[in-house]
Amino acid sequence: TSIPGSAPFVSTVAGALAGVMAAVISQPGDTILSKINQQQTDGAAIAQILQVGESLWFRGLYLGLGTRLLHVACMVACQFLIYDSVKRLCGIRTASSV
Repeated sequence: TSIPGSAPFVSTVAGALAGVMAAVISQPGDTILSKINQQQTDGAAIAQILQVGESLWFRGLYLGLGTRLLHVACMVACQFLIYDSVKRLCGIRTASSV
């Protein structure tokens, strides 16, 4: 059973968690891409990726993650909240009310 009126809270928390997971998973790839674009070098993509990876190591791939977590978690939480609220206003059953 669900608590009446808890759907917006559940939707917002689910959105924030989804945003956090997406940011953590995609951060290394975005960091490598940013570094490659800053260098503007020619050559094979794999060689550039390996070069950037070797220069940053594991910890360096997550530079700026805190700021990104805050940004993405808030953005996705708002998207989930708006989507769920519009569904409720239109009389469509939400996942938490099933």
